[in-house]
Amino acid sequence: MPANKSGPAPKKKKGRRGRLVALTVVLLLVAGIGFGAYWSVSTVRASFPETTGSLKLPGLTDPVDVVRDTNGIPQIYADTDQDLFRAQGYVQAQDRFWEMDVRRHMTAGRLSEMFGKSQVKTDEFLRTLGWHEVAQKEYDTKLSADTKKNLQAYAAGVNAYLKDHQGSALSLEYAALGFQNDYKPEKWTPVDSVAWLKAMAWDLRGNMQEEIDRALMTSRFTPAQINQLYPAYPYQRNRPIVDGGAVDPATKEFDPKATAGSTSAGTPGAAGARVHSQLSALSTTLEKIPALLGPNGNGIGSNSWVVSGEHTTTGKPLLANDPHLAPQMPSLWYQMGLHCRTTGPKCNYDVAGFTFSGMPGVVIGHNQNISWGMTNLGADVTDLYLEKINADGYLYDNKQRPFITRKETIKVAGGESRQITVRATNNGPIVSDRDDELAGVGKDAPVANGAPDRGDGYAVSLRWTALDPGKTMDAFFEFNRAKDWTDFRRAAADFEVPSQNLIYADTKGNIGYQAPGKIPVRGKGDGSYPAPGWDPAYQWTGYIPQSALPYEYNPKRGFIVTANQAVTDEKYPYLITKDWGYGTRSQRINDLIESKIKDGGKVSTDDMQTFQKDNSSEIARLLTPYLTKIDIKDKYVRDAQQLLSGWDFTQEPDSAAAAYFNAVWRNTLKLAFGDKMPKELRVRGQCLYVRPASDTGPADDQNKLVRECGERAGDTAQPDGGDRWYEVVRNILDDPENAWWKTEDRPGHPGLKNRDQLLAQAMKDARYELTSKLGKNIDNWTWGRLHQMDLTNQTLGKDGPGFLQGLFNRGPWNLGGGEAAVDATGWNASGGYKVTWVPSMRMIVNLADLDKSRWINLTGASGHAYSAHYYDQTDKWAKGELLPWAFGEAAVKKAGKETLTLSP
Repeated sequence: MPANKSGPAPKKKKGRRGRLVALTVVLLLVAGIGFGAYWSVSTVRASFPETTGSLKLPGLTDPVDVVRDTNGIPQIYADTDQDLFRAQGYVQAQDRFWEMDVRRHMTAGRLSEMFGKSQVKTDEFLRTLGWHEVAQKEYDTKLSADTKKNLQAYAAGVNAYLKDHQGSALSLEYAALGFQNDYKPEKWTPVDSVAWLKAMAWDLRGNMQEEIDRALMTSRFTPAQINQLYPAYPYQRNRPIVDGGAVDPATKEFDPKATAGSTSAGTPGAAGARVHSQLSALSTTLEKIPALLGPNGNGIGSNSWVVSGEHTTTGKPLLANDPHLAPQMPSLWYQMGLHCRTTGPKCNYDVAGFTFSGMPGVVIGHNQNISWGMTNLGADVTDLYLEKINADGYLYDNKQRPFITRKETIKVAGGESRQITVRATNNGPIVSDRDDELAGVGKDAPVANGAPDRGDGYAVSLRWTALDPGKTMDAFFEFNRAKDWTDFRRAAADFEVPSQNLIYADTKGNIGYQAPGKIPVRGKGDGSYPAPGWDPAYQWTGYIPQSALPYEYNPKRGFIVTANQAVTDEKYPYLITKDWGYGTRSQRINDLIESKIKDGGKVSTDDMQTFQKDNSSEIARLLTPYLTKIDIKDKYVRDAQQLLSGWDFTQEPDSAAAAYFNAVWRNTLKLAFGDKMPKELRVRGQCLYVRPASDTGPADDQNKLVRECGERAGDTAQPDGGDRWYEVVRNILDDPENAWWKTEDRPGHPGLKNRDQLLAQAMKDARYELTSKLGKNIDNWTWGRLHQMDLTNQTLGKDGPGFLQGLFNRGPWNLGGGEAAVDATGWNASGGYKVTWVPSMRMIVNLADLDKSRWINLTGASGHAYSAHYYDQTDKWAKGELLPWAFGEAAVKKAGKETLTLSP
């Protein structure tokens, strides 16, 4: 299969005739397996929305126009806020209702009502977390009256569409689901929209996985070894977001121009809590929860940066953003414009950008005055607590306390309902109740002296900021209306969860950055390991004051970069997290901008687009000089080694060198670290002969080796190859005798004794691995053939019958880029080369002329399989192209191809 930069590797772009042929083939396939009586061309096309002419939308006060461009992207024009959001709900239901429906069932823990008993365990866990319950409290007690009105109008628009559309007229998936049960969608509610923010916060929850992984590592590694695998952030090499600044101890206000003292952030971690079997099972449970944004961990994040007009060709700021999330069909994002024909007291919005189907407003984008972007801040907002429990309650501060309980009934399509009891402590819900493996939780968990008797074991509870009602939905509407930096920061103060880096620019030429979020202040402990829930000393004592959170406004250097690196230096007095991303992408972006503006150079929109597609590999730059110096005797392997000579470290889809290097990197990590990991962190089904974890005998006694198989999904196994591992390897690279380079003797596999032996073995293993995957002839190797992206429908495309998966999924695409590159097409080095997260959209906002901004989505506007806009942007996205982004009314009308009028 040749490298293909412009589309799915085995497929060609189809025109209208091609799509009709595809529909005919689909129907023949369906008929061939017995479903032909149910489906016809009209069934497949029944859900395609009306996009021209006029339709009645009850509840409107005045007509609303919906203008769509050649890519089907809608821009809505109305005269009141309520009309605007009512129309938004209607239009999003036209394009994406199946996606919306699945999301609300997921956030409410009701997937079993759609998909049957296979989802009961997932629902049990989600009911235990109680996302929908928290969302209801937010709606009832926290959100402003205006926000509630907007949510109500949006829900009314969705429900107006549902009233006239059922089954296949809503989406093809409902026709498929009809083969299994008689499910009918309920009315949309405002709380359905609010609850989606909990799913967003869950996938961006911070270091919970690292907390589990460190605890699991204690069965194989010493505390010193674990620290080596989680090295300190390289402040001297990779610049934090904010240069300098300090918090005034008296006022608790952050001043970006102040100089910090020698204060140390945070307190030492909880000592010695080694939690094993219970956390292994919890980790397995977490894998079952739908990760709509992508695998949680070091890779999930984003790029955003802004350059002031002093350094741009336009004379005004340029702002770029590309969030890195899971590739899926349809894309998580939905492009849209929301325009008041005249802005004023009755109608406050003139905004466009990317939003989520199911949520009113715009999440990332710009209005007529400002633009904003987001990346994951990575704040540590979750803590796991060990709980001493019995049948009646839990221990806290030497006293027995009763559980906080509630009953939940889970309805199951095609089966009987299940009832569960959710138990919680003062720390939060007991998440260990939701897995059979956790019945004996804590049986083997050593804890500090003075801990209560473990009895039958400790339970595990979760403290998480998103389980407290907040005002994040208010913040989105405030961003949409903001006129200046003051309005923007006021909105940021309401943006409680998830904590995101917020980047800013306005048409007056200002740029800025704000770290928002509800970030806990701990008593004892630093969130690195599970804490003793019975000890009041480990409770959260409050939250970092909003006034103390870091920000910048028009910094002297003239640009700001956020890409999940550390926010501040180590002198910041509050602990935000111990688990930053390590700054590889952010520093590369810093370097690209600085190289452009040195000696008075200017950054153009084209330059910003080029930066987004930069695919240089930092680990290749570091490791390749060592690889090329090793004397390889075997010509078969040496031929592959020579691919690295003269390579510029870029990862283009057609690069043989990139393919070979990444295979060497994968095998290096496997030999040095992966094969030494506990089974709970290794890839499920990959088996090794290892010494038992409890064995303290001589290291050379091979008679004690036992067969042990990995237990983790490939996209979350360790080592994942992200830039934490860059730092781990960097720290031992000039120490060729370091213990990590050595491997134990195994039957038929003599141990490796030093760095060069291990790297030589990794090059050999990579040569044979690629021979099996890509063929013997290295001239035919390409990185894109290894590194492929599939777009998968997150329900029927994953777990449905094979023929249904073919209806809804698309791909593969052969991609360039890679892990921790700016063009972050992530992959897990333990699991393989398959793309696990991507720049899920890209945008560049031109504050000098908003109509010259650019954007692109991963797939298309439509969620309907075989629509012309199902994945019409993907080929361009894969090549790094962007679409023109019309904003002003004249530009929108010029770009418009279809107009639908919604009338009262």
